[in-house]
Amino acid sequence: MSNNSKTARARFDAAAPMSSRPAAMLALLCMLGASAFTAAGAQVIVSANDGKQVRSGDAVAGPFPDEVLTLSLDRAGRPQVLGRVNAPATLNGPPVSITVAPNARFALVTSAQRFGPDNKLQPYGVVSMIDISVPTKPRVVQSLELPPGAMGVTMTRDTKLALIVSASDDSVSVLSITPGKDMKLVSTIRLEPKAEPRDVVIAPDSRSAYVVRFGDGKITRLLIDGTTVTRGADIAVGTNPDGAIITHDGRYLYNTNFGGTPSSGKAGAISTVDLRTQAMVAAITVGPTPEHVALSADGRYLVSIVGNGSAFTRDAANFADVVGRVRVYRAGKAELVQLAEANVGHNCQGATFSDDGRHILVQCAVEKTITTFAFDGSKLTPVENATLTFDTRPGAIATARSR
Repeated sequence: MSNNSKTARARFDAAAPMSSRPAAMLALLCMLGASAFTAAGAQVIVSANDGKQVRSGDAVAGPFPDEVLTLSLDRAGRPQVLGRVNAPATLNGPPVSITVAPNARFALVTSAQRFGPDNKLQPYGVVSMIDISVPTKPRVVQSLELPPGAMGVTMTRDTKLALIVSASDDSVSVLSITPGKDMKLVSTIRLEPKAEPRDVVIAPDSRSAYVVRFGDGKITRLLIDGTTVTRGADIAVGTNPDGAIITHDGRYLYNTNFGGTPSSGKAGAISTVDLRTQAMVAAITVGPTPEHVALSADGRYLVSIVGNGSAFTRDAANFADVVGRVRVYRAGKAELVQLAEANVGHNCQGATFSDDGRHILVQCAVEKTITTFAFDGSKLTPVENATLTFDTRPGAIATARSR
């Protein structure tokens, strides 16, 4: 185990001696601790870490149990582990396998793989409801099996409905939610063969959702009426669209395209769909493997993680020469305007803003890290001593205001 990983675990385990106190005192202290955390206004960040991905060059081979972590940032922007719980998690697909309730009381986390009887990874589908109301003690409330390849997950603002896409099954699962208590499968929407849906996002009015289809370059609109979800029209975007986000006013959808768009060429791109006209209206070239797009809490900025051809293993020939990039754009209009850029590590995927927009957390799978950049509106600066290192690979990250 790395020194940083030991430090992270030590922060979490520091509360362990309370377990030897009388049960009533322990319950009171936990309640007071949760109240103090909420009163302080600390932001809860949720990370899904995949322990199944064993790669050459790792100092410690693994595999390790998957885990879901709750994090916070201190005043300097350094991430700290609050709690952790073993639960299925995935690095496969875009880093959109987490959605956090607006009140930060619970989260839904999907996983697309598991070990089969032959001890090899195979497609799988599961979603876990995780209670994070006491951030230092996250717990799995329920797990529900889904079609294989479960990836992108999203909830309506009232948290009573969730949508989950399954890439290996070309389907969308519709779940009714009793917030923080249970999930039930209501219906399944079938897409065309080889659509390979990887993400789904719900519009701010909770009346529409948009499914990102990696396999055939389309985005499918879904119409929502309570727990009834029906299929609408398709929108053509770029080649291999992967993940998406919708502006707070519901006007634009930004999505990544691994293979570019007709207007941007074959390099990776971020395209803009005008949801009033239901058509792609703009695109910008960003480079190979644009993994993630996420908005700041105020909707002014968009962060994108670009793989940039960086290595998937530490012993790859180009490990020392090629790294990923994190970029920030001015958002809210059809044309994105780049404001800042910085180098990151290798096979980096997930990113999220702090609620105040002053910091961005970035996950890198090869280094097994979560680190922080300060953002002042025009430049990105690495925060000193702000890297957590894990045995598992961080694969998705979200807050109550980022998904």
